[in-house]
Amino acid sequence: FRLLEEQRHRRFIKTHTPLDGLPRLPSVTYITMSRHPLDVALSYRDHGENLDSKRLEALRTTASGPGESEESLFEDEPKERDAYLRWFIDNDLVPRGSGPYGLADYCNQVKTYWDARGEKNVHLFHYTDLWNDRESEMRRVATVLGVTIAEERWSAFVEAAGLDEMRSRVD
Repeated sequence: FRLLEEQRHRRFIKTHTPLDGLPRLPSVTYITMSRHPLDVALSYRDHGENLDSKRLEALRTTASGPGESEESLFEDEPKERDAYLRWFIDNDLVPRGSGPYGLADYCNQVKTYWDARGEKNVHLFHYTDLWNDRESEMRRVATVLGVTIAEERWSAFVEAAGLDEMRSRVD
């Protein structure tokens, strides 16, 4: 919190915390990006496979001291895709806040935002919409945040946010 308080620019905090686990302030804009649950499952599985657990543990320990290793979060998950999807759908792990830890956990997270969708500072987005029309969805986010972008810069931002561009800088 001290680090956030020291920032003099607009703060952005990314979290997997359901909305009911966050302080609800009228001065805060809440944005959620939902995805199809099976897409979430496979993305999370890929994340676990790509994770450099030694590097993650070193960073986490530096930030907050010794504790449970992130590696242990993934050790009980099946490696095969079909088995993993069944595990994601059926597991009964207690969510730890950095998940999703399964279908029920993910659906609960989405529901907390869905239930608040009528509030003027809560905004829902869907990954498929971003995939299908990245520019329009990026403009929606900019509008929600009150960010003005010079028109001549939009195409560069839209291109930079594309998957091909991000993959070209994977290292």
